[in-house]
Amino acid sequence: PRRIQILEELRSGERDVASLADLTGLVHSNVSQHLMVLRAHRVVAERREGRKAFYRLRSVDLAG
Repeated sequence: PRRIQILEELRSGERDVASLADLTGLVHSNVSQHLMVLRAHRVVAERREGRKAFYRLRSVDLAG
């Protein structure tokens, strides 16, 4: 259920880990762990800007 919650937040666009933590009520490390699994299964893509990581859905079908 938490990963689905993260995916629902990513439907509206790219987000960083801190904003996902705020939106979902999860701690930063927990969000990072869920994103690691989603990235390993190629559900989300990561973009780095300095030390910040931004995530987005890989497929527009998931945003539907």
